[in-house]
Amino acid sequence: MKKEFQKSAVFLISSFVILFGTAPGYAKEKEPSKAEALVKVIAEADGYFAEGNYAKAKSAYSRVVKLAPDKPTGYLGLGRLYFLEGDNEKALAELTRATQLAPDSSDVHFELGSTYLSLGLVDDAIRELGTADSISPGRMEIKYRLDQARSWKATTERMAASVDQFGDFDIDRASDLSVVFRLSTSGRVQEAINQAQKALVNYPDSPSLHYQLGILHKARNELDRAIEEFQNALELNPDHLLSLEQLTSIYIGLEFYQNAEPYVKHWIKIDPDNPVAHYNLAWCYIPSNDFKDAVEPLKTSVRLDPRNTRTLNEYGNVLRELGDDALAENIFRRALSLDPVAANPRLNLAMIYLADAKPGKAEEAIDPLTKSHQGEWNVLAVSSLVHARIGKFEEAARESEDALKTQPDNPLAFIPLVARSEVLANSGKGDEAIDLLEEAQTRDPDNVYVLQELSETYAALGKLDEAVALAREAKKRNPDRRATDELLMYSLAKQGRLEEAVAILDQLKDLSRKERDSMEGRIYEKSGNFSRAMAYYQSLLKKNPFYEEIHFRLGEIYLERGNSKEAIKHFFAVVDQNSGNFEARYLLARSLLAKKKYKQALIEARLLLKLSNGSEKRARGIIAMALYREKKYKESLEAFQEADEANSLDKEEMIVYVEVLKRLDRLDKAAAVLSRLNAADDLDDKFKNQLKKLAKNLPD
Repeated sequence: MKKEFQKSAVFLISSFVILFGTAPGYAKEKEPSKAEALVKVIAEADGYFAEGNYAKAKSAYSRVVKLAPDKPTGYLGLGRLYFLEGDNEKALAELTRATQLAPDSSDVHFELGSTYLSLGLVDDAIRELGTADSISPGRMEIKYRLDQARSWKATTERMAASVDQFGDFDIDRASDLSVVFRLSTSGRVQEAINQAQKALVNYPDSPSLHYQLGILHKARNELDRAIEEFQNALELNPDHLLSLEQLTSIYIGLEFYQNAEPYVKHWIKIDPDNPVAHYNLAWCYIPSNDFKDAVEPLKTSVRLDPRNTRTLNEYGNVLRELGDDALAENIFRRALSLDPVAANPRLNLAMIYLADAKPGKAEEAIDPLTKSHQGEWNVLAVSSLVHARIGKFEEAARESEDALKTQPDNPLAFIPLVARSEVLANSGKGDEAIDLLEEAQTRDPDNVYVLQELSETYAALGKLDEAVALAREAKKRNPDRRATDELLMYSLAKQGRLEEAVAILDQLKDLSRKERDSMEGRIYEKSGNFSRAMAYYQSLLKKNPFYEEIHFRLGEIYLERGNSKEAIKHFFAVVDQNSGNFEARYLLARSLLAKKKYKQALIEARLLLKLSNGSEKRARGIIAMALYREKKYKESLEAFQEADEANSLDKEEMIVYVEVLKRLDRLDKAAAVLSRLNAADDLDDKFKNQLKKLAKNLPD
């Protein structure tokens, strides 16, 4: 049952909003624990600044500089304080230092440019504001300040026209706005509100003043009043882009997506080449599962801003929801080509591989994150599921337990729960696994992914009626998702209801020929009718002898059923056509090892390691095993040590590792490795007996 469970539990999980995505809104991500001290000091400094207690604020920002001398935050705060105290030279020095530390930050260039403008250093202001604008071309407040600076220097007709959306340019009105702006950026929000309200008495028809007042109310989280002021600005100028942008942002942040939609559509009408606007339009549809409507805005946003990994990630998520995992995989890979350590695309890519029953590739996908994002909850959660799928149940148990202890109420807590359930099922505790998943379903009854896993677990335990009932419920809750169709289709197949299963397959749209062939074969396999499945696959090979996917599947079946000779033939057929199919080459090496063709297994495993640039760690275990079988014990020991350091040995390989260590009289090391094996919590009685025998003549 354990083997069947591990094989059948294809976790058909998606990753749109629920999984690793980025919705617009107000919620900030939790700071890493190592930065808590810095965050506390920054909050303290900002608080003093907002209260107007500049002496304490200066002291706090100085501490920020000491804690993070390579970050701009402290210098930015000190620069603002010196400016307010009239020490312009020090203010400019601190702000310049901030731009040197963060040359790609539009915020620091914007602050320095605005300070230059307030001091009348217009050329310097234009330089810094121009830099900010080039970094963030979609930020209208930067464009406004830049246009203001240019107009003050020498207003041309073209430049004057560029500020039309803010009303006819008026130096007095601009001065009022400047005062409001400087007060607000120095944390004196109430004074800024008072100044803006006074200015409105003189200029009641100024959309820009209403906009500034809206920004100030938004800063104080007075969102109703902010909305009112932005709408006032639009009444005076229906094309006021900044107000359209802010209303879109507020309504999406409040999850009032229908309210946001007309504003963002108007925004796009005026500014059709703004990728942020199209991205926000997509988010008017995603939460209500209107994924088809979200596709075009995301495609447009990607076209306008092709290097934005956040947009690429969400586009991939939506494609997954629409069942196009192949294109989604390409999109996630494109995001990773731009940012190799971007967490969300890499996690989503891993989930695709898990859904496609390729846990080895999933492990490969998240491996870089275990270093660059070590300790992050999302990485820990997905890693636990990956390790459960590749049979590293000890690691899966530890990671899932850690994840559930630290954030039991995380919306993604079902991922480590599923991993934990698979650990239990593999240990012969299927009923406990069911209890755990039912608890997860009680906590989140609408989570279709938990329903799917629960259905798979029931099926693995032979409770097929329950499995089919849950599969139907999952299909009912998410009728447009292909994964739920597949779940129901395969659940029916396990009950032997092949006609119903094939009927569902016939209803699936947009399947390639290869996808359909593979699914029909899987239906016969799930039904337990392997002779029919094999006959079906062989009939496909008669039509196309070079059908790579079918050769691969036949190789898997033969290897699982102990026919290494036939498995070798089919895996060779795959790698002859596609030398880059690492999974096929790994299974070929395993088959050769099982057939006692040790030299050939060694050749294939070493070739796999070379072709994959060392990323296919599993090859190291085969190399060590092949050398051991050839009685090259010293070479084998070196290979086992390398594989152990790479954390790529399974339990059977670790047993042989202990035997090699004992043979070469490395008894202390053998005892240490054996102790690690004994610490695993997924050992059956047969394996425990093996460990007892190995323990003879070893030190305690």
